Amino acid sequence: MDGVIRGSTTITLGDQLRARWNRSTRYATLVLAIVIAAMVAFDLRRIDTSLDFAISVFAALTTVLLFVGGYLLFMLIVFALLALRLSKEQRAMSYEFGPENIVMKDGTGAMTTTPWTIVRRARERKNAMTLDVKPMGFRYVPKRAFAAAELPALRALVKSKLGPLARLRSS
Repeated sequence: MDGVIRGSTTITLGDQLRARWNRSTRYATLVLAIVIAAMVAFDLRRIDTSLDFAISVFAALTTVLLFVGGYLLFMLIVFALLALRLSKEQRAMSYEFGPENIVMKDGTGAMTTTPWTIVRRARERKNAMTLDVKPMGFRYVPKRAFAAAELPALRALVKSKLGPLARLRSS
């Protein structure tokens, strides 16, 4: 073998949603914190009795829940529409993890080569491995693309390239 770990799979709607969701929750948390802080600051100016306080807390919680629910529904619809635009050929992905770089190809022939020097960190989840790249961005790699026997070798390669920046599950 040439030291390259190869795998292939078809990207599903679930993969697309998980990849986007894992990245968007950071921004949603920040926006939610800003909204809550603004609502609390606004409501504290108007409170003069305990009844007003109870009504204000209820209104703030209701607003937050509606905001979060609306945000989640909106993001689900947007991500689903984006994922459904991909053709069958674009969803057929192959991956090659080598000593110098990571190559991702789809069925149409489009290829992305990512040198290890721009990979900032790796995080392994139940279904996939996410690679954060410089200056910003990420690569989402479903683990089912690789045979179960290849996953320990893949983890070892990522660990050897990134060291402590690779947060991987034990083999």
